[in-house]
Amino acid sequence: MFPHGAMYRDAILSSIDPEALARLQHGPDINVLISCPPRWASRRMAMLLGAVAFGVDAWDAERVDCSAARRIGFKPLYVSVRECATPESLADLIIASSCVPPLTPQARRNGLAIFDGGLVNNVPIEGVLKPGENTLVLLTRPFARLPRIAGLTYAQPSQAIQVGVWDYTNDTALQATFDLGKRDAEAFCIKQA
Repeated sequence: MFPHGAMYRDAILSSIDPEALARLQHGPDINVLISCPPRWASRRMAMLLGAVAFGVDAWDAERVDCSAARRIGFKPLYVSVRECATPESLADLIIASSCVPPLTPQARRNGLAIFDGGLVNNVPIEGVLKPGENTLVLLTRPFARLPRIAGLTYAQPSQAIQVGVWDYTNDTALQATFDLGKRDAEAFCIKQA
């Protein structure tokens, strides 16, 4: 009924082979955020709580960070891409970071159900901030107000992107989104120079 999980996995595996994974692992450390539900919540209860938390945070869509799921007891877990031994394990990690049952299969880590990292933070900066270093945060939508944090630079699209989160079949919108990102990246680099 929901083909998204298999389509997403196939897309990841068609673009990452062992050589590409090795290049990722030898570059800057990439940490992927997943959400761990409260230990006291069953999988179904965690799904319900996650949906409620997402709805609460959606009311204030202009906030870069979200916190309803954390108040309920969801915890962030950052996993390094360097821990992935194979392209398949990288695909599992990426899919776990966007796990939204029933749209995607339930992801598990060490036997526990895990969920979309966006539940605990839709802009996960705490997993990458290092004192004394500068960090570039790439956003997927424009915000009217961005927080000012020393050592942190936000880059956001100049306009709303045309492709939807679960839209895998709209080639025109995907290309328009790619082109917008390329133009915005070029403008950002010129501005920073």
